[in-house]
Amino acid sequence: LVDGPVLRLVRADAEGAPVDAIVVYSGGMTDAGDIGDIALTRLVSALDDVQRLRVPHLVVSEQTRPVRGRIVRSGADQRRLAGLLGAGGEVHVVGPVTTTHDESLAFATLARARGWTRVRAVTSPLHARRACGALEATGLSVTCAPATARDIAIARPTTSGARLALWRDAVHEYVGLTVYSLRGWL
Repeated sequence: LVDGPVLRLVRADAEGAPVDAIVVYSGGMTDAGDIGDIALTRLVSALDDVQRLRVPHLVVSEQTRPVRGRIVRSGADQRRLAGLLGAGGEVHVVGPVTTTHDESLAFATLARARGWTRVRAVTSPLHARRACGALEATGLSVTCAPATARDIAIARPTTSGARLALWRDAVHEYVGLTVYSLRGWL
């Protein structure tokens, strides 16, 4: 019951023509401005792609939130980690963003300003279909690259807890796909 609906969400495009940049969707942050586990997993996969494919530009999306009367931002932590993990190219920060739609628009705005037409989008496996669809709706040519799932096996989970977690995430994404489709964002 879980495998089919979960695996239909995963979009992994074949590597084709070279891309101008790799964009990585955010995934949460702490009140200290440090990115969370999901965002770190996505960033590590994106950095692997930057180095392996020799792409000169990495684009991350910054999240913000008010904490005790000040605005906390994730951008500094994202830049720092990209440097520590060997970005190898130029790191660009867009935002602030709050939704996948916001991120897609921000990525597209930077791409147009820089003259980029082809990007590789990195996000969580179950989020890939919606994120890449929203980015394609901006007019960019997109290669979708799901990040390596480091918290749970996507294909054939063996425990009931893993199946429940995947089912919960799948329901969230199917609702998101429906909402984005109804709003014309895909």
